[in-house]
Amino acid sequence: PPAGQAMYPPPQSGQAMYPPPQGGQAMYPPQQQQQQQPPSFQLPSTSGRDVLQSIQEHDLRAYQSMSNEIQGLESANVEHGLHTYRTQLSTIEQQVQAQEQRVNNLRARTHKEDKDRKKLESGGRRMFAKITGNLEQKQAKEEAEYQAAVEQQREGEQQLQNLTRHRDHLRGEVQRLDTMTRRLHQVRADEAALIERIFGGAAGDDTENRLEGEVNGMLPRLTQIRDSKRNWDAGRHLLAQALQQLQETEASLQSANQLATADVMMGNGMYGHHHGYYGGGYGHGHGGGYG
Repeated sequence: PPAGQAMYPPPQSGQAMYPPPQGGQAMYPPQQQQQQQPPSFQLPSTSGRDVLQSIQEHDLRAYQSMSNEIQGLESANVEHGLHTYRTQLSTIEQQVQAQEQRVNNLRARTHKEDKDRKKLESGGRRMFAKITGNLEQKQAKEEAEYQAAVEQQREGEQQLQNLTRHRDHLRGEVQRLDTMTRRLHQVRADEAALIERIFGGAAGDDTENRLEGEVNGMLPRLTQIRDSKRNWDAGRHLLAQALQQLQETEASLQSANQLATADVMMGNGMYGHHHGYYGGGYGHGHGGGYG
């Protein structure tokens, strides 16, 4: 070193200098030499080492984008959801058809009861009922039957409206999930094609192949679990529909019972009134003794 300047690092008593001084070369400790010459990164020895080094950046970005999209669609469980909603849609469409037929029958009954009710307002039936003395009773009976038919028709139309609304919702869900499922299948195919193009069918080492084999071996069990869950979900949906139908039926029965009770009370009152009328009139017309 120049005069008056300490050697770097200064030699200590009994410490050797590393590396040995050469002509015109400065002395550095081993740590300084390692920092100046870091070891180069080496890929592990695998069957795809040469291929990995030749992968283009845009291929890696494409693969990452596909993997993220596949993961998102699989997390949303679009395939299972599509199957479940299709099953529910098939069931609800059958219920809508049956309810439409029931509503048509109720409308026909309401129309018939309305005609019977109006016949007592004019024509021969009104004249006959007035002569026999039971016009008011028949009018009350026909009016009660007409009102009961109107109420049942209204409830049937409300049930049909609810079923139709639910069916339309399921149709929208099926369409949405079908689009997402088609997209999932397409991205999976694109990802497989990209991997095939990059690796030429020789991707992965022994460990990866072994893990893939284990995953493939789990697929039958996974399919069984998914089928069980799908059946369970379908059963829960059917039970909920049945409960709703029972509640609506109970409401209809209560309404019909109230109308029937009112009809009976009204009929008893009128019958007692006319019975007295008949007894007095008939007795008066025939000397009173027979009456």
